[in-house]
Amino acid sequence: MTTISKIAFFWLIIAIGYSFHSSYHISGIMFGEEIKLANATGKTPVSMHLIRIVLEIFTMLLAVLTVQLKGKLFAKFSLVWAILLGLANVAHLIETGLHELTDYSQLALLSFILLVNVFLILNTKKRVQES
Repeated sequence: MTTISKIAFFWLIIAIGYSFHSSYHISGIMFGEEIKLANATGKTPVSMHLIRIVLEIFTMLLAVLTVQLKGKLFAKFSLVWAILLGLANVAHLIETGLHELTDYSQLALLSFILLVNVFLILNTKKRVQES
């Protein structure tokens, strides 16, 4: 598998992981957990839409652009974005570990996403150096 293919694959795995992460949050409904947020109005806040667009849709877009764009500028942007995303994933994993220590599936998924994010950073760094 080429470096470009690996990078696109890692972006897609991270996007799929984020989708799983969202579904894991609401899975407590099946077991009688009350998950309604305080002050919920019945409408999804704009901030939640933005988070989904940036983390899920934009991540999938990066996978597509990775195989379409060859420039060094895009590779550098991807590396910076992958690093920032990795830092956010570390922070979220720590936060989840501190507040939801018994949510084993969530912790396993977030750990997996972080591992894939590390592979993404390493491969994207390689692409930047090669371009």
